[in-house]
Amino acid sequence: MIKPIDLEDMQQVLESLTLQQKAYRIEAELIGFEEIPPLFDSPQTPRESEEAFFGYFTEEGKLAGAVSCKQGAKELTICRMMVHPDYFRRGIAGRLLEYAEQFAVPGMRIKVSTGTNNTPAVQLYTKYGYEPVQRRLVAPGVTLTQFQKMKPPPKRKGSGLKRNHPSERHARSLLLEDCRCRQARHPATPSAECPRFGSYTVPSMSRSRFRL
Repeated sequence: MIKPIDLEDMQQVLESLTLQQKAYRIEAELIGFEEIPPLFDSPQTPRESEEAFFGYFTEEGKLAGAVSCKQGAKELTICRMMVHPDYFRRGIAGRLLEYAEQFAVPGMRIKVSTGTNNTPAVQLYTKYGYEPVQRRLVAPGVTLTQFQKMKPPPKRKGSGLKRNHPSERHARSLLLEDCRCRQARHPATPSAECPRFGSYTVPSMSRSRFRL
């Protein structure tokens, strides 16, 4: 079951941070880089991120995976993708990705980035139709690959989901409601474009000597 993570609920925030730690430690090992920013998040970080968070919960109510995304005027960015190691290879990441993609309207660009050597993530995005469009050096021997795809038009009547299907309308309404709540709590301020690492913004690296 996928549902929103309430960032005003400290218990849910702490559960998501625990999941984030476990998931990104695996990625750190895969790419040989221990300074992935999610490993240093505080409970306040998700609240200030302007991202909408959604969790995959088991029948027992355990948070097994999560995704966060941010919607702009012309594109949807998948910001974080994480699955608890105990639940690897169960299709959870794919279901979370499909859920997040509902927030994009047909013809909108969807983008996501991950460590180039994070083979499972690269295979996931490739499987779902994403293509590599950019590679960026963020530290000696460590690169990010950005993937993107365009949201396809809705399927024709009788071949699957119809245009403005209730599930897509519901998903977009959730994201819109979340954005409005965030704007009320944390008025947006202009910020420079930052590279993203493992589906995660790396503000410190945008000013580092390794930036391309």
